[in-house]
Amino acid sequence: KIKLKNPDEAGTLARKIRSTVAFPFFIRTWMQWNKNLFLAIKIEKIIMAIILSCLIGVALFNVVSSLIMIVIEKTREISILKAIGMRKNGIQKIFLWHGVFMGGIGTLLGLLLAIMVSICLNTFQWIKLSPDVYYLSYLPVEIRLSEACVVCVGMLMVSICASYFPARRAARLYPVEGIRYE
Repeated sequence: KIKLKNPDEAGTLARKIRSTVAFPFFIRTWMQWNKNLFLAIKIEKIIMAIILSCLIGVALFNVVSSLIMIVIEKTREISILKAIGMRKNGIQKIFLWHGVFMGGIGTLLGLLLAIMVSICLNTFQWIKLSPDVYYLSYLPVEIRLSEACVVCVGMLMVSICASYFPARRAARLYPVEGIRYE
Protein backbone atom coordinates (compact mmCIF):
# COMPACT_ATOMS: atom_id res chain seq x y z
CA LYS A 1 0.00 0.00 0.00
CA ILE A 2 1.13 3.51 -0.74
CA LYS A 3 -0.31 6.48 1.10
CA LEU A 4 -0.22 9.87 -0.64
CA LYS A 5 -0.55 13.38 0.71
CA ASN A 6 -2.72 14.32 -2.27
CA PRO A 7 -5.17 11.48 -3.04
CA ASP A 8 -5.95 12.91 -6.48
CA GLU A 9 -2.44 11.99 -7.65
CA ALA A 10 -3.15 8.26 -7.21
CA GLY A 11 -3.97 7.74 -10.89
CA THR A 12 -0.73 9.22 -12.22
CA LEU A 13 1.36 7.34 -9.66
CA ALA A 14 -0.44 4.07 -10.48
CA ARG A 15 0.37 4.52 -14.19
CA LYS A 16 4.05 5.07 -13.36
CA ILE A 17 4.15 1.97 -11.15
CA ARG A 18 2.33 -0.17 -13.78
CA SER A 19 4.99 0.69 -16.33
CA THR A 20 7.70 -0.70 -14.06
CA VAL A 21 5.97 -3.69 -12.38
CA ALA A 22 5.77 -7.13 -14.05
CA PHE A 23 2.69 -9.28 -14.74
CA PRO A 24 1.79 -11.10 -11.53
CA PHE A 25 1.22 -7.80 -9.69
CA PHE A 26 -1.89 -5.68 -10.05
CA ILE A 27 -2.02 -1.99 -9.27
CA ARG A 28 -5.33 -0.55 -8.09
CA THR A 29 -6.07 2.92 -6.81
CA TRP A 30 -8.57 3.90 -4.16
CA MET A 31 -10.79 5.19 -6.96
CA GLN A 32 -10.81 1.77 -8.64
CA TRP A 33 -11.50 -0.01 -5.34
CA ASN A 34 -14.49 2.24 -4.68
CA LYS A 35 -15.72 2.57 -8.27
CA ASN A 36 -19.26 1.42 -7.41
CA LEU A 37 -19.49 3.91 -4.58
CA PHE A 38 -18.42 6.80 -6.81
CA LEU A 39 -20.83 5.69 -9.53
CA ALA A 40 -23.67 5.60 -6.98
CA ILE A 41 -22.75 9.07 -5.73
CA LYS A 42 -22.67 10.38 -9.31
CA ILE A 43 -26.13 8.96 -10.02
CA GLU A 44 -27.44 10.40 -6.75
CA LYS A 45 -26.07 13.83 -7.71
CA ILE A 46 -27.87 13.69 -11.06
CA ILE A 47 -31.13 12.62 -9.42
CA MET A 48 -30.81 15.34 -6.78
CA ALA A 49 -30.20 17.92 -9.52
CA ILE A 50 -33.39 16.80 -11.28
CA ILE A 51 -35.38 16.93 -8.04
CA LEU A 52 -34.03 20.37 -7.15
CA SER A 53 -34.79 21.61 -10.66
CA CYS A 54 -38.38 20.48 -10.23
CA LEU A 55 -38.57 22.28 -6.88
CA ILE A 56 -37.18 25.45 -8.45
CA GLY A 57 -39.76 25.12 -11.22
CA VAL A 58 -42.55 24.90 -8.64
CA ALA A 59 -41.15 27.94 -6.81
CA LEU A 60 -40.95 29.83 -10.10
CA PHE A 61 -44.56 28.94 -10.87
CA ASN A 62 -45.64 30.09 -7.40
CA VAL A 63 -43.91 33.47 -7.80
CA VAL A 64 -45.42 34.01 -11.25
CA SER A 65 -48.92 32.95 -10.22
CA SER A 66 -48.93 35.04 -7.05
CA LEU A 67 -47.74 38.11 -8.95
CA ILE A 68 -50.38 37.58 -11.65
CA MET A 69 -53.02 37.33 -8.92
CA ILE A 70 -51.73 40.57 -7.40
CA VAL A 71 -51.91 42.24 -10.82
CA ILE A 72 -55.51 41.05 -11.24
CA GLU A 73 -56.45 42.19 -7.73
CA LYS A 74 -54.75 45.57 -8.15
CA THR A 75 -56.09 46.36 -11.63
CA ARG A 76 -58.12 49.27 -10.27
CA GLU A 77 -55.16 50.76 -8.41
CA ILE A 78 -52.88 50.33 -11.41
CA SER A 79 -55.45 52.07 -13.59
CA ILE A 80 -55.72 54.98 -11.17
CA LEU A 81 -51.94 55.34 -11.07
CA LYS A 82 -51.80 55.36 -14.87
CA ALA A 83 -54.69 57.83 -15.07
CA ILE A 84 -52.88 60.33 -12.85
CA GLY A 85 -49.74 60.09 -14.96
CA MET A 86 -47.54 57.21 -13.79
CA ARG A 87 -45.58 55.69 -16.67
CA LYS A 88 -45.48 52.06 -17.67
CA ASN A 89 -41.87 51.88 -16.57
CA GLY A 90 -42.76 52.94 -13.01
CA ILE A 91 -45.51 50.36 -12.66
CA GLN A 92 -43.26 47.68 -14.06
CA LYS A 93 -40.57 48.58 -11.51
CA ILE A 94 -43.09 48.32 -8.65
CA PHE A 95 -43.99 44.75 -9.60
CA LEU A 96 -40.40 43.79 -10.32
CA TRP A 97 -39.38 44.99 -6.86
CA HIS A 98 -42.30 43.12 -5.34
CA GLY A 99 -41.15 39.91 -7.06
CA VAL A 100 -37.54 40.47 -5.99
CA PHE A 101 -38.71 41.07 -2.42
CA MET A 102 -40.75 37.84 -2.43
CA GLY A 103 -37.84 35.93 -3.97
CA GLY A 104 -35.38 37.47 -1.50
CA ILE A 105 -37.50 36.52 1.51
CA GLY A 106 -37.91 32.98 0.15
CA THR A 107 -34.19 32.69 -0.56
CA LEU A 108 -33.26 33.96 2.89
CA LEU A 109 -35.70 31.60 4.63
CA GLY A 110 -34.48 28.68 2.50
CA LEU A 111 -30.85 29.48 3.30
CA LEU A 112 -31.54 29.70 7.03
CA LEU A 113 -33.50 26.44 6.95
CA ALA A 114 -30.71 24.69 5.00
CA ILE A 115 -28.07 25.89 7.47
CA MET A 116 -30.18 24.75 10.44
CA VAL A 117 -30.81 21.31 8.91
CA SER A 118 -27.12 20.94 8.03
CA ILE A 119 -26.04 21.79 11.56
CA CYS A 120 -28.60 19.35 12.99
CA LEU A 121 -27.44 16.59 10.61
CA ASN A 122 -23.85 17.03 11.76
CA THR A 123 -24.69 17.42 15.45
CA PHE A 124 -27.26 14.64 15.88
CA GLN A 125 -26.00 12.33 13.10
CA TRP A 126 -29.51 11.48 11.88
CA ILE A 127 -28.39 9.76 8.68
CA LYS A 128 -26.57 6.60 9.75
CA LEU A 129 -24.40 4.66 7.32
CA SER A 130 -23.42 1.02 7.51
CA PRO A 131 -19.80 0.81 8.67
CA ASP A 132 -19.47 -2.50 6.76
CA VAL A 133 -20.02 -0.72 3.46
CA TYR A 134 -18.77 2.81 4.12
CA TYR A 135 -15.82 4.16 6.05
CA LEU A 136 -18.09 6.53 7.95
CA SER A 137 -20.74 5.80 10.55
CA TYR A 138 -22.90 8.81 9.58
CA LEU A 139 -23.32 11.18 6.65
CA PRO A 140 -21.29 14.33 7.28
CA VAL A 141 -22.59 17.62 5.86
CA GLU A 142 -20.36 20.49 4.82
CA ILE A 143 -21.65 23.99 4.18
CA ARG A 144 -19.69 25.74 1.44
CA LEU A 145 -20.10 29.49 1.42
CA SER A 146 -19.28 29.80 -2.28
CA GLU A 147 -21.96 27.28 -3.28
CA ALA A 148 -24.52 28.85 -0.97
CA CYS A 149 -23.82 32.26 -2.53
CA VAL A 150 -24.18 30.86 -6.05
CA VAL A 151 -27.52 29.27 -5.15
CA CYS A 152 -28.78 32.48 -3.51
CA VAL A 153 -27.78 34.64 -6.48
CA GLY A 154 -29.31 32.09 -8.84
CA MET A 155 -32.59 32.09 -6.95
CA LEU A 156 -32.69 35.90 -6.97
CA MET A 157 -32.11 35.86 -10.73
CA VAL A 158 -34.90 33.32 -11.15
CA SER A 159 -37.26 35.50 -9.09
CA ILE A 160 -36.37 38.54 -11.22
CA CYS A 161 -37.09 36.56 -14.39
CA ALA A 162 -40.34 35.24 -12.91
CA SER A 163 -41.39 38.76 -11.95
CA TYR A 164 -40.76 40.24 -15.37
CA PHE A 165 -43.84 38.89 -17.18
CA PRO A 166 -46.44 39.82 -14.53
CA ALA A 167 -44.79 43.26 -14.22
CA ARG A 168 -45.00 43.70 -17.97
CA ARG A 169 -48.64 42.66 -17.91
CA ALA A 170 -49.37 45.21 -15.19
CA ALA A 171 -47.60 47.94 -17.15
CA ARG A 172 -49.66 47.20 -20.27
CA LEU A 173 -53.03 47.67 -18.58
CA TYR A 174 -55.13 50.49 -19.98
CA PRO A 175 -56.42 52.98 -17.38
CA VAL A 176 -59.97 52.74 -18.71
CA GLU A 177 -60.21 48.98 -18.10
CA GLY A 178 -59.62 49.23 -14.36
CA ILE A 179 -61.87 52.20 -13.59
CA ARG A 180 -64.62 51.50 -16.11
CA TYR A 181 -67.12 50.13 -13.59
CA GLU A 182 -66.32 52.50 -10.71
